[in-house]
Amino acid sequence: MTARPVPAPSPIPVEAPLPYTLVNIFTPTGGTADRLLDVQMQEMARMNEAAAEAGWLGNEVYWASDSSCLVVITRFTDAMAAANWRATPDFAAHLERIAPLIARVDSIPVELIASHSAQRG
Repeated sequence: MTARPVPAPSPIPVEAPLPYTLVNIFTPTGGTADRLLDVQMQEMARMNEAAAEAGWLGNEVYWASDSSCLVVITRFTDAMAAANWRATPDFAAHLERIAPLIARVDSIPVELIASHSAQRG
């Protein structure tokens, strides 16, 4: 009888942790909507490298069709990375620059539950 090699067990797939995601809704003060968008885009470009070093993964920027708000979806490697970034002098300076243009900010942590896309036959 010839011995047969026993196959190694298949590794159990380990899902990568989901990023920490925030939905940030910026309501501009009266008459500052265009300026808020311009400043926010400049700030994102300026802070890109430092934020990435802190664990920032990227943003998606949306503008409400009625110009009532700017929506920024922000992703970090984890909640600690987001908290550490918020504690930096660079982020504090950013908040000072945009504060006069904002009437209200809502920042909501969200978790991805599902993702759907069209299936073409």
